[in-house]
Amino acid sequence: YIRELAAKRDAPDLLGSLEFVQRAPLTAAEWTTVELLWTVGSGGMAPGGALLIGRQLMTDHTLLQNTDPAADGWVSVRSSAPGVRFEPATTPLGGMHGGFRRPAEMPAIRLAEGELIAGDTVTLTLGDRSGGGRGLQMQTFSTDRLLVPIYLALEEGGPLLTPAGPALQVVGREPDAFGGGAPSVGGGG
Repeated sequence: YIRELAAKRDAPDLLGSLEFVQRAPLTAAEWTTVELLWTVGSGGMAPGGALLIGRQLMTDHTLLQNTDPAADGWVSVRSSAPGVRFEPATTPLGGMHGGFRRPAEMPAIRLAEGELIAGDTVTLTLGDRSGGGRGLQMQTFSTDRLLVPIYLALEEGGPLLTPAGPALQVVGREPDAFGGGAPSVGGGG
């Protein structure tokens, strides 16, 4: 982490920026699709580099995956850069965004061909429905800061770096029913 902090200090635009395309709040427990846009920074990305999608601690949204377009939680990728090709991969990740007891295989998008340079964009579609899946079901509780942890390896075998990630707002749903209670006093008799 010390090397990453030093690299970010020396080149603040090294990793570029991440932002959600949608700005409106999402509704708890509803099925949706979310686009996450990475604008490539000065570090670019060489063939073999990857974007790893971690799991947010303490949430119950659909698990993201990149192996079955017809299944829920499918993540697809596209880029503004001509001639690049991505392929699905998994990468072991330990800790709060992966596995606690041992590293868990997390979905990653590997740059198989071509190169990304500063200013190129990469769009991850989380919960892509084009293959027949239902999308991404949001978590069942509200929050002002739902994070989707993204890690970047700028080259094959490179360290996983952490760009500043944006947050989604998840709001509660309309109630299905109301319940109530009132104190009562029973009379003798």
